Amino acid sequence: LVRDGSEGKNEQDQNCKQIVKSFCKNHKKIKVNFIQHSKNLGLFEARKTAVFNAKGEYVFILDSDDFLHPDALETVYTQAVQNNADIVQIKLFGGSFPNDEISGPIESFLPAQVQKLTAIYSGVLLEREIFTKLIVEKTIASCLIGKLFNKEMLVNVYNQLPFMKLNFQEDLLVFFFVSLAAKKYVGIKKDLYFYRQTSGMTSEAEITSLE
Repeated sequence: LVRDGSEGKNEQDQNCKQIVKSFCKNHKKIKVNFIQHSKNLGLFEARKTAVFNAKGEYVFILDSDDFLHPDALETVYTQAVQNNADIVQIKLFGGSFPNDEISGPIESFLPAQVQKLTAIYSGVLLEREIFTKLIVEKTIASCLIGKLFNKEMLVNVYNQLPFMKLNFQEDLLVFFFVSLAAKKYVGIKKDLYFYRQTSGMTSEAEITSLE
């Protein structure tokens, strides 16, 4: 868990580290590696820190306001192992909960009229084909969410990128280099990732200033 300089507290006046400590006390089987940035560095650097410190063989990217089908992680992991894949992508299903609630049962998730970030190639791609489908044909979504990555490959990509504090397109930047480094991609055209389109930086809010 990476605390990216946040000073926020919950309703019990606990900061991030205190929340994690309380969680670990009640869930002793779960081990949390807590890492703290001294100041806010942004999503790009927070993810990079998390990837560098991850212990597993794979990394899956899930935004905090989205959720997964119960079978999602088993599905992508199985495909990665069976196909020796560097990237496994599942389809994003965009929508929201009634009254814009933050959670609820999958059955209550309402589809958005316009589905975003749904570009996915169904099947296997090898090496240069991945880059072509992403950049030239645009048949693979450039976002990192909804994708499982071989951690060693992802670490190698991040090692080639300098320190950056970005507000937009950090996913495209990273995935551009991932598409050049990856040897095998597997796309699974199933709605296993539920993407809340009405929240956060990916909402319909109009940007009127860069200050």
